[in-house]
Amino acid sequence: MFGTPSMRSQLEEMEHAAEESLCNDAAFYEVLQALKWEIDADPQVQSIVTNMKVTGSTVFISFVPHINILVKAADRNFSLARRKKGVPSPDENPLTRALHAAACDVIRKSGCVSQLNALAIEVLDAHQGCRRILRELRRAEYKVVVSVGISSYAQIRPRLEQPAYAPDRNEAEGGGQERSSLPLSNQDAVFLRTMGISVDGNQTRRS
Repeated sequence: MFGTPSMRSQLEEMEHAAEESLCNDAAFYEVLQALKWEIDADPQVQSIVTNMKVTGSTVFISFVPHINILVKAADRNFSLARRKKGVPSPDENPLTRALHAAACDVIRKSGCVSQLNALAIEVLDAHQGCRRILRELRRAEYKVVVSVGISSYAQIRPRLEQPAYAPDRNEAEGGGQERSSLPLSNQDAVFLRTMGISVDGNQTRRS
C-alpha cells in the first residue's frame, strides 16, 4: 500500500478537501492576515520596498497557502510531488530576489505557521472522508504529518506616469471658452479635487 496509486489518491483527496474547507474558514483567514502584517512590518522587507519605490516602482507582495500531507513509515516517507511555487526566475532583478528571500525568512520564523497547521489538522479531523482515510493509515502504523506550506510572491511593476495635459489650439486662443471634456478615472478625479478643481461629469473647472 505504501506509495501506491491508492495512497496517492487518498492524499490528493485529503489535500483537496482541506484546501476547499479552509477557503471559507474565517480563523484561517485571520491568521493569514496576521502573517501578511508580519511580512509588511519586517524591517528588511520595508528597507527593500523603500529602495524599490525610490526607483519609481510599485511593489506587490502576496502568498498562497497549500496543504502538505506526509506519510511516514519506519524507513521511508511518502508525499505528493508538488511544483515549486513562488521561486524567482533567474532573470528577475536582485531586489525582487532579495524581497522574496526576506518574505520567506519571515514566514519560516513566524508563529502563525503553527497556528495554520493546527487549523488544517482540525479541518481534516472534522471531515468524514478524511477521518476514514486517516484511520486507515494509522491502522497500518503510518504516521501522518499535516502542514501548511506558504508560497510567497514578490512582483515589481513600473509606476505609470500620467501624461501632462496639452490644450489644443482653440482652447489656447479662447481662454474664456469652456474646456473640452476629458475622460477621467476615479483616481484623476480625486487628485483634481484636492487641487481645488471641481469635476463635473467629464469636464473640469477651478472652484
